[in-house]
Amino acid sequence: PKIKELRTEINKLRKSGKDKKLLQQKQKQIGQLYKENNALRDGFKYALGIAVDDDGVNMMNMKGANYKKKKKAPQDPRWKGWHRDMVRSSELRMPMYPGHFLRQFGQSDREQIDNSNKEASVTQILALLNGFTQHHVLNGKSKLMKDIAKGKTVDARVQTIFLTLLNRYPTNPEMKMAKNGVQQHQSKYYSDLVWALVNTNEFMFVQ
Repeated sequence: PKIKELRTEINKLRKSGKDKKLLQQKQKQIGQLYKENNALRDGFKYALGIAVDDDGVNMMNMKGANYKKKKKAPQDPRWKGWHRDMVRSSELRMPMYPGHFLRQFGQSDREQIDNSNKEASVTQILALLNGFTQHHVLNGKSKLMKDIAKGKTVDARVQTIFLTLLNRYPTNPEMKMAKNGVQQHQSKYYSDLVWALVNTNEFMFVQ
């Protein structure tokens, strides 16, 4: 109600064009109210664990009829065409919204100086088994799956998977196992191999 009243008063002052000082005061008041409302809204969403994007928009309703995407600053051309969560963590905001892959794996919420954690949790397991990996990495439109499709041989495709996920070439036994898998299950095996490697200790830097 306060904001609506202020809007009405501001519109009247604009039309009259008389008291510019009062108009500026009213504009400052409404600006302050908007800031307070936004802070409260984001606080509630944070407490409830609702994902909020960089514009403060609930990501669960991003396709709503009234949602209009704001113009953003030009992105690094290296990440053009990539999903917003599939770039380097250094390119993402800090901290990410509650429930994001990085937050699930211990990223600090920066509420305190050292608030990160290295403890394993059920949500991490679910994210790897049937969450982030399933929806983003194994998506046919993901960068990894496109790179795999570009490979002309089984060896090239398997090497792409290992280099992307583990930053190394497959060993001879691993390559032999992968070739047998492709022979039995055809192209479906590549996504199975990605899923399996993402759930290894080596991928999670646990040696």
